[in-house]
Amino acid sequence: MGVVRHYLANRIVPERSAPQRLQCVADRVNPCGYYFNNRYYNSVVGNIDINRLYGKNFPINNKIEKLVKLNDIILDFHEGWGYIRQNTKSVGSSITCSKIPIKYQNDIIKKINSSITEDYKLWNINTQKSEIMHSLRDFAIDNKKAYMLIETSGQNNIQPLDVRVSQNITIITYILKKYRIL
Repeated sequence: MGVVRHYLANRIVPERSAPQRLQCVADRVNPCGYYFNNRYYNSVVGNIDINRLYGKNFPINNKIEKLVKLNDIILDFHEGWGYIRQNTKSVGSSITCSKIPIKYQNDIIKKINSSITEDYKLWNINTQKSEIMHSLRDFAIDNKKAYMLIETSGQNNIQPLDVRVSQNITIITYILKKYRIL
């Protein structure tokens, strides 16, 4: 999720006195993608998509895999293109979950949508259940972890940064409170 994840990790999390149960924030997992503004690890030597290399012994992913095994809840932030309500091929403005209670999912969607006026920008629960092999979701499911993919509409700055940050803070705060971490 590049910019928003970086913003949250460097500005929001340190300001809170998080208890010991809050294990980690993995910030800028893909520095090449961050600097070149694409999803690939190294676009110079080839398009290596680290989002499809979990469980395949890729060095960067190995670090994340260790963190997944140590934690109970995985929040996976990405910047989606477009809006899921506007284009069915988009996953922007959606959450996709495994082992997160449906009540929590509905509450999150309701909280985020309460401040959105344009119908096509409203968030949805993405019910697509087909697994993407070697994704972080696939890895979390294999390790029996609660998992939420958060796809904030943000690629090419489709929404202002402050809107994206606010939406993500809503999700993070809700989850941390419901799981009694805050």
